[in-house]
Amino acid sequence: MKYLIRILLWVWCVLPLTSMAAFESEFVSLDTTQQAQYTSLIDSVYTPWRDARTMDATLVARLTQIRNTLVGLLNTRVFSDTTFFALEYLVYVIDGDRATYVPPAPVVTTPRVISTVTNTVSVPPTPAPAPTMTVTAPAPSTTPSATITPTPVAPATSAPRLDISTYQQGTKTVLWWTSTEALIRFELIASLEGMIIQDLDLRSTTQDFGVAVETVYLYDAQGFLIARTNPSSNTASFRELFLEIPVGQTDLYFAFDTAPIGFNHPAPSSVTMWFELRVREGYGIVSGNDQTPIQSSDDVVTTLPTQITDVQLVDRFENRAVDNVLTSGTATLGIVAITTKWSRDNTDTTDNSRLQTVIENIKLVVDDNTSAGDLASTLKLSELNGSVFVPAAVNNFWEVEFDLNSLGTDAWIQNNSTKAYVITWNPTLSSSDVTETVRISIDDLDNGGITYTTTDPTSASITDLWLPYRFLNGDVISE
Repeated sequence: MKYLIRILLWVWCVLPLTSMAAFESEFVSLDTTQQAQYTSLIDSVYTPWRDARTMDATLVARLTQIRNTLVGLLNTRVFSDTTFFALEYLVYVIDGDRATYVPPAPVVTTPRVISTVTNTVSVPPTPAPAPTMTVTAPAPSTTPSATITPTPVAPATSAPRLDISTYQQGTKTVLWWTSTEALIRFELIASLEGMIIQDLDLRSTTQDFGVAVETVYLYDAQGFLIARTNPSSNTASFRELFLEIPVGQTDLYFAFDTAPIGFNHPAPSSVTMWFELRVREGYGIVSGNDQTPIQSSDDVVTTLPTQITDVQLVDRFENRAVDNVLTSGTATLGIVAITTKWSRDNTDTTDNSRLQTVIENIKLVVDDNTSAGDLASTLKLSELNGSVFVPAAVNNFWEVEFDLNSLGTDAWIQNNSTKAYVITWNPTLSSSDVTETVRISIDDLDNGGITYTTTDPTSASITDLWLPYRFLNGDVISE
């Protein structure tokens, strides 16, 4: 403790007396996110020892002033690198006392528990030392815009930080090719003593977990990244975490990078997964006793092999509009607009070329109330402003199918974009007094209404779009 007091006093004395020359010659610059990260790092050391009440009031007050001075300097955005050396001493001194510190007896609580530590020991053994937290000062630079990347501390405070407020408990749907928000939450509650989690597994009910999900991310309750791993089969394993779970409740969150559809990734059917969290190796902080709880999650995640996020029959797209009156001559009867989702990874791994969504077939339903009754067989489809037309193949008197393979690149839709396809007809209307009408519809988007794949030849055709709607009806066009 004397050593602790001497070092803290040194930090307190040196910091305010640092010459102005240091502030004028050696600058570093932090953005808002980095300010928050360093503030969180300072408080992760300062707060537990302030609350432990093992130091006299004068020393606590002085430590508080040091903390406030450091945070104040961080919030100025541009400050001297002397701050980092002061911060290093603060972390080193306080954390160095951890090995000899025995926490006071905690208050017993009775919450919902994953791990209820009920060990009672008259004289607790020396607790296992927690990993030492360090901060590495960046090399001095005379460039005001220098970028600083803080050394990760468990839990890591490095980007990307997850917005935990987006988490919603229950069943959720995730598209392939995407990076998700928080999908799964586990509430870990320890009683009597905290625990250290060294190894844990996120296990799924399906062996396709490792096929549908490429990367699993583990976050703390503030949205800071703790660790990431690649799942295999039905398990995502996290090793050598040394994650401290204090007395009370600690929430852990998981997010995914879903697997891409494309080269060497043919899409299976949808994958629905339930999850449980298994602590493979953990121990009580005071008692050292093994703690290996298992907890199930109420969250259910379904991944879907789709890249198309929206299909609409629209009245107008760019410079083209559907005719609102049926007349003899070439008429535009419908426009199909198809939108693809943003993808984090859609390149061919052999040549790094861009993978495109390829529309293979579009099926339409024709409501033909013309005297000729031959509308289905005379329909044509083309990409908006395209020069190549595809004739309709009539499956029966009310359904037609367009095979878009002959359109070439006109059938390709780029990542995160919308492409329109135009349906035209050259009608011959009768001279009778009967009003003739036409309507174009799409009957079933989840049963081959639109079939697509990617430009990679190994990708399987996808017939189910998994949109929140299955049927689309265009407007009735009449004479």
